[in-house]
Amino acid sequence: MAHRVFEFQILLFISVLLFFWILEFVLFSQNIKDKLSHTFLNAKFLFFVVPVQFSLSIAVLFVSNYIEVKHLGLLFLLPITKNSFLFFIVAFVILDLFDYLYHFMMHKTPFFWKFHQIHHSDLDVDISTTVREHPGETFIRVSYSILVICIVGATPWVLIFKQIIQSFSNIVSHSKAKLPPKINNIVSRIFVTPNTHHIHHHYELPYTDSNFGDVLTIWDQLFSTFSKLKQSEIICGVDTNMAREDNENFKKLISRPFLEKDRCSQDKIKNEVVLVKKRYLFFVFFLFLSGNCYCQSSVKGVLTDDKNKPIANANITFLGSHDGTLTNVAGIFVLKSNKTYTDISVSYVGFESKIIHLKKQNIDNLTIALKEETTTLNEVAVNYGPKKRLKKKKTIPHIK
Repeated sequence: MAHRVFEFQILLFISVLLFFWILEFVLFSQNIKDKLSHTFLNAKFLFFVVPVQFSLSIAVLFVSNYIEVKHLGLLFLLPITKNSFLFFIVAFVILDLFDYLYHFMMHKTPFFWKFHQIHHSDLDVDISTTVREHPGETFIRVSYSILVICIVGATPWVLIFKQIIQSFSNIVSHSKAKLPPKINNIVSRIFVTPNTHHIHHHYELPYTDSNFGDVLTIWDQLFSTFSKLKQSEIICGVDTNMAREDNENFKKLISRPFLEKDRCSQDKIKNEVVLVKKRYLFFVFFLFLSGNCYCQSSVKGVLTDDKNKPIANANITFLGSHDGTLTNVAGIFVLKSNKTYTDISVSYVGFESKIIHLKKQNIDNLTIALKEETTTLNEVAVNYGPKKRLKKKKTIPHIK
């Protein structure tokens, strides 16, 4: 089944590419030799990108399967797991936010920009620019995706359908076929359009560092990175290197990240300005990771009283669930669940109940001590009401 889905995904990707390639050729009356030459130049990157993408995709599939089995990640902490549609919508929105953060990072970090600028170096953005990606960026992108999958808890079926939507959006956004301004103004409030993404490919700042959205534009509007520019004023490329002979030479493009210096001094100033934003994003990642680390699905330990004597047949459960177990005669317990939890509840007749907050360092050797309940009985006076006097029976004299 998985193979058929991937085959369908590849077939859909090629079909959409071919459709828009022909549409561009017809609508814009491009020279066939120039268009083929430009397409073949960008297609050469696939020979390097596909092996990297395929190799790391195996790791993506393994991690997402493990996530689904163990119910790890933020999504499984939300009460949406029983509703598949809601689960996918929430997952898609969160993953799209992380895609926005990834794109932002590729522009704002000089080392990552060295690889990402190869995509931006295309002086004639069209449908083939979609596959113009340096294999170094492919490695960064998929590695980042694996980290995001662990944080979010994205399952294989979510990733497959999300990838189909994302691929379609990426292809369409690079197309020369633009939307009419009035329609674009409506659609671009939520979704990335060819109009908005071509502004992102404008050669000058601040337009190059705007419109980072992958499928949704809501993040650009939320974080004030959304920009507008007349389509007639857009000039594609990167202002630090606009030489056609460099940007149309595959050998120079594939080696450029390892030879070229960081962006110009103007960007260094800009990077200092956004340093606080980077630290903020790192802090957000740290919070996500921390929250996930304290969620457990398996706990082992021993239960004793305050005199260090084992308590047998005590009830141990994950707080807020029906998954529980009993301690054995030695007080030892092994508590497991298909979901993750942050607390366990411990109770036994005659002892005070206890709630334990789980920490990663002690889940395999947890020691819990319960205090014996101390109860005092108050004297209760019982009133049975006034006593009734019994009447004496009259004795009848015996007559002889």
